[in-house]
Amino acid sequence: ATCGATHLLFEAGIPCTGTGSFRSSGELREHFTHVFVDEASQALEPEALLPLSFIGRGGNAMLCGDHKQLGPVVRSRFCREHGLAVSLLERLICLPAYATGDARRTTKLVNNYRSHGDLLALPSRLFYADELRECAAHETTRALCDWAELRRAGFPFLFLGVQGLHMHEVDSPSYYNVTEAEKVAELIDKLTHGTQADGRPISTDDVAVVTPFRMQARRATP
Repeated sequence: ATCGATHLLFEAGIPCTGTGSFRSSGELREHFTHVFVDEASQALEPEALLPLSFIGRGGNAMLCGDHKQLGPVVRSRFCREHGLAVSLLERLICLPAYATGDARRTTKLVNNYRSHGDLLALPSRLFYADELRECAAHETTRALCDWAELRRAGFPFLFLGVQGLHMHEVDSPSYYNVTEAEKVAELIDKLTHGTQADGRPISTDDVAVVTPFRMQARRATP
Protein backbone atom coordinates (compact mmCIF):
# COMPACT_ATOMS: atom_id res chain seq x y z
CA ALA A 1 0.00 0.00 0.00
CA THR A 2 1.25 3.47 -0.91
CA CYS A 3 -0.45 6.70 0.20
CA GLY A 4 -3.60 4.79 1.02
CA ALA A 5 -3.71 3.16 -2.43
CA THR A 6 -3.32 -0.52 -3.18
CA HIS A 7 -1.49 -1.48 -6.36
CA LEU A 8 -1.60 -4.72 -8.32
CA LEU A 9 0.88 -5.59 -11.09
CA PHE A 10 0.38 -8.42 -13.56
CA GLU A 11 2.37 -9.84 -16.45
CA ALA A 12 0.62 -11.10 -19.57
CA GLY A 13 -0.39 -14.75 -19.86
CA ILE A 14 -0.41 -17.19 -16.95
CA PRO A 15 -0.13 -14.59 -14.13
CA CYS A 16 -3.21 -12.86 -15.55
CA THR A 17 -5.25 -16.04 -15.82
CA GLY A 18 -4.12 -17.03 -12.34
CA THR A 19 -6.26 -14.23 -10.95
CA GLY A 20 -9.33 -16.26 -11.89
CA SER A 21 -8.99 -18.23 -8.66
CA PHE A 22 -9.28 -15.00 -6.64
CA ARG A 23 -12.24 -13.91 -8.70
CA SER A 24 -14.13 -17.17 -8.32
CA SER A 25 -13.55 -17.21 -4.56
CA GLY A 26 -14.84 -13.68 -4.18
CA GLU A 27 -11.63 -12.47 -2.50
CA LEU A 28 -10.14 -9.05 -3.33
CA ARG A 29 -13.10 -8.16 -5.53
CA GLU A 30 -12.96 -4.41 -6.34
CA HIS A 31 -10.15 -4.15 -3.80
CA PHE A 32 -7.44 -2.32 -5.76
CA THR A 33 -7.24 1.34 -6.71
CA HIS A 34 -4.61 0.78 -9.42
CA VAL A 35 -4.03 -2.26 -11.65
CA PHE A 36 -1.04 -2.48 -14.00
CA VAL A 37 -0.85 -5.12 -16.74
CA ASP A 38 2.63 -5.37 -18.21
CA GLU A 39 3.20 -6.72 -21.76
CA ALA A 40 -0.54 -6.32 -22.25
CA SER A 41 -0.21 -6.52 -26.05
CA GLN A 42 0.72 -10.20 -25.68
CA ALA A 43 -2.29 -11.07 -23.52
CA LEU A 44 -5.53 -12.45 -24.88
CA GLU A 45 -8.42 -10.09 -24.30
CA PRO A 46 -10.09 -12.36 -21.69
CA GLU A 47 -6.72 -12.68 -19.89
CA ALA A 48 -6.38 -8.91 -19.62
CA LEU A 49 -9.96 -8.48 -18.41
CA LEU A 50 -9.45 -10.80 -15.43
CA PRO A 51 -7.08 -8.54 -13.43
CA LEU A 52 -9.04 -5.44 -14.46
CA SER A 53 -12.07 -6.89 -12.70
CA PHE A 54 -10.35 -6.24 -9.35
CA ILE A 55 -10.41 -2.45 -9.75
CA GLY A 56 -12.63 -0.68 -7.26
CA ARG A 57 -15.01 2.17 -8.08
CA GLY A 58 -13.09 5.19 -9.33
CA GLY A 59 -9.92 3.09 -9.73
CA ASN A 60 -7.36 3.24 -12.52
CA ALA A 61 -5.94 0.71 -14.96
CA MET A 62 -2.72 0.91 -16.93
CA LEU A 63 -2.00 -1.39 -19.87
CA CYS A 64 1.69 -1.40 -20.78
CA GLY A 65 3.01 -2.84 -24.01
CA ASP A 66 3.44 -2.33 -27.74
CA HIS A 67 0.75 -3.59 -30.09
CA LYS A 68 3.14 -3.05 -33.01
CA GLN A 69 5.29 -5.92 -31.77
CA LEU A 70 4.35 -9.34 -30.38
CA GLY A 71 0.64 -10.01 -30.10
CA PRO A 72 -1.39 -12.77 -28.43
CA VAL A 73 -0.64 -16.34 -29.51
CA VAL A 74 -3.92 -17.71 -30.87
CA ARG A 75 -3.65 -21.14 -32.49
CA SER A 76 -7.33 -21.56 -33.29
CA ARG A 77 -8.20 -20.32 -36.76
CA PHE A 78 -11.83 -19.89 -35.70
CA CYS A 79 -10.80 -17.65 -32.78
CA ARG A 80 -8.46 -15.60 -34.96
CA GLU A 81 -11.18 -15.05 -37.54
CA HIS A 82 -13.53 -13.82 -34.81
CA GLY A 83 -11.19 -11.22 -33.33
CA LEU A 84 -9.58 -13.00 -30.40
CA ALA A 85 -6.09 -12.41 -31.85
CA VAL A 86 -6.48 -8.70 -31.07
CA SER A 87 -5.35 -7.74 -27.57
CA LEU A 88 -7.37 -5.44 -25.36
CA LEU A 89 -4.51 -2.93 -25.57
CA GLU A 90 -4.69 -2.83 -29.38
CA ARG A 91 -8.47 -2.67 -29.37
CA LEU A 92 -8.42 0.34 -27.06
CA ILE A 93 -5.53 2.15 -28.74
CA CYS A 94 -7.46 2.12 -32.03
CA LEU A 95 -10.46 3.89 -30.49
CA PRO A 96 -10.79 7.63 -31.22
CA ALA A 97 -10.28 8.53 -27.54
CA TYR A 98 -6.80 6.96 -27.59
CA ALA A 99 -5.80 7.21 -31.25
CA THR A 100 -5.36 10.98 -30.95
CA GLY A 101 -2.24 10.45 -28.84
CA ASP A 102 -3.55 12.60 -25.99
CA ALA A 103 -0.85 12.47 -23.30
CA ARG A 104 -3.55 12.25 -20.61
CA ARG A 105 -4.54 8.83 -21.97
CA THR A 106 -1.46 7.40 -23.68
CA THR A 107 2.27 7.61 -23.16
CA LYS A 108 4.74 6.70 -25.90
CA LEU A 109 8.30 5.68 -25.15
CA VAL A 110 10.16 6.98 -28.21
CA ASN A 111 13.72 7.30 -26.88
CA ASN A 112 15.64 4.15 -27.80
CA TYR A 113 18.74 3.32 -25.77
CA ARG A 114 19.56 -0.02 -27.40
CA SER A 115 20.05 0.27 -31.13
CA HIS A 116 22.07 1.92 -33.86
CA GLY A 117 20.06 4.62 -35.62
CA ASP A 118 20.14 2.79 -38.96
CA LEU A 119 18.40 -0.19 -37.38
CA LEU A 120 15.68 2.05 -35.96
CA ALA A 121 14.99 3.86 -39.22
CA LEU A 122 12.82 1.24 -40.93
CA PRO A 123 10.51 0.27 -38.02
CA SER A 124 10.29 3.93 -37.05
CA ARG A 125 9.06 4.83 -40.53
CA LEU A 126 6.74 1.84 -40.94
CA PHE A 127 5.16 1.62 -37.49
CA TYR A 128 5.96 4.67 -35.35
CA ALA A 129 5.43 7.69 -37.61
CA ASP A 130 9.19 8.45 -37.60
CA GLU A 131 9.04 9.21 -33.88
CA LEU A 132 11.76 6.84 -32.61
CA ARG A 133 14.95 8.61 -31.53
CA GLU A 134 18.39 7.09 -31.23
CA CYS A 135 19.67 7.79 -27.71
CA ALA A 136 22.15 4.96 -27.19
CA ALA A 137 25.83 5.74 -26.67
CA HIS A 138 27.63 5.73 -30.03
CA GLU A 139 30.69 4.04 -28.57
CA THR A 140 28.45 1.05 -27.92
CA THR A 141 26.21 0.92 -31.00
CA ARG A 142 29.08 1.66 -33.41
CA ALA A 143 31.69 -0.55 -31.76
CA LEU A 144 31.59 -3.14 -34.56
CA CYS A 145 30.69 -0.99 -37.56
CA ASP A 146 34.05 -1.73 -39.17
CA TRP A 147 33.80 -5.51 -38.80
CA ALA A 148 35.03 -7.17 -42.00
CA GLU A 149 32.06 -9.58 -42.16
CA LEU A 150 29.52 -6.78 -42.61
CA ARG A 151 28.14 -6.50 -46.12
CA ARG A 152 28.26 -2.73 -45.90
CA ALA A 153 30.75 -0.96 -43.67
CA GLY A 154 29.11 1.24 -41.07
CA PHE A 155 25.77 -0.60 -41.23
CA PRO A 156 25.78 -3.04 -38.27
CA PHE A 157 23.37 -5.62 -39.59
CA LEU A 158 24.14 -9.01 -41.10
CA PHE A 159 21.45 -11.25 -42.55
CA LEU A 160 22.49 -14.72 -43.67
CA GLY A 161 20.39 -17.44 -45.29
CA VAL A 162 21.45 -21.04 -44.70
CA GLN A 163 20.01 -24.40 -45.71
CA GLY A 164 19.68 -26.89 -42.88
CA LEU A 165 17.30 -29.22 -41.07
CA HIS A 166 15.38 -28.65 -37.83
CA MET A 167 16.03 -31.62 -35.54
CA HIS A 168 15.45 -32.58 -31.93
CA GLU A 169 16.63 -35.36 -29.65
CA VAL A 170 14.26 -38.16 -28.62
CA ASP A 171 13.99 -37.02 -25.00
CA SER A 172 13.80 -33.30 -25.73
CA PRO A 173 11.22 -31.10 -27.51
CA SER A 174 13.85 -28.39 -28.05
CA TYR A 175 14.74 -28.00 -31.73
CA TYR A 176 18.16 -27.26 -33.17
CA ASN A 177 19.61 -26.71 -36.63
CA VAL A 178 23.21 -27.87 -36.97
CA THR A 179 23.92 -25.78 -40.06
CA GLU A 180 22.67 -22.61 -38.40
CA ALA A 181 24.56 -23.39 -35.20
CA GLU A 182 27.81 -23.96 -37.10
CA LYS A 183 27.41 -20.65 -38.93
CA VAL A 184 26.72 -18.79 -35.70
CA ALA A 185 29.74 -20.44 -34.05
CA GLU A 186 31.89 -19.42 -37.04
CA LEU A 187 30.78 -15.79 -36.78
CA ILE A 188 31.35 -15.73 -33.01
CA ASP A 189 34.84 -17.12 -33.54
CA LYS A 190 35.59 -14.36 -36.04
CA LEU A 191 34.20 -11.75 -33.66
CA THR A 192 36.30 -12.89 -30.72
CA HIS A 193 39.45 -12.73 -32.83
CA GLY A 194 38.79 -9.10 -33.69
CA THR A 195 38.66 -5.80 -31.86
CA GLN A 196 36.11 -3.09 -31.29
CA ALA A 197 36.33 0.33 -32.90
CA ASP A 198 38.30 1.67 -29.93
CA GLY A 199 40.82 -1.19 -30.15
CA ARG A 200 39.48 -3.19 -27.19
CA PRO A 201 39.33 -6.97 -27.73
CA ILE A 202 36.00 -8.75 -28.07
CA SER A 203 35.23 -11.63 -25.72
CA THR A 204 32.36 -14.08 -25.55
CA ASP A 205 31.00 -11.92 -22.69
CA ASP A 206 30.21 -9.33 -25.38
CA VAL A 207 28.19 -11.79 -27.49
CA ALA A 208 24.59 -12.94 -27.01
CA VAL A 209 23.00 -15.80 -28.94
CA VAL A 210 19.24 -15.29 -29.08
CA THR A 211 17.07 -18.26 -29.99
CA PRO A 212 13.70 -19.64 -28.83
CA PHE A 213 15.33 -23.05 -28.31
CA ARG A 214 17.85 -23.82 -25.55
CA MET A 215 19.43 -26.66 -27.56
CA GLN A 216 20.21 -24.30 -30.42
CA ALA A 217 22.02 -21.92 -28.07
CA ARG A 218 24.09 -24.78 -26.68
CA ARG A 219 25.10 -25.96 -30.12
CA ALA A 220 26.02 -22.44 -31.22
CA THR A 221 28.63 -22.12 -28.46
CA PRO A 222 32.10 -22.40 -30.03
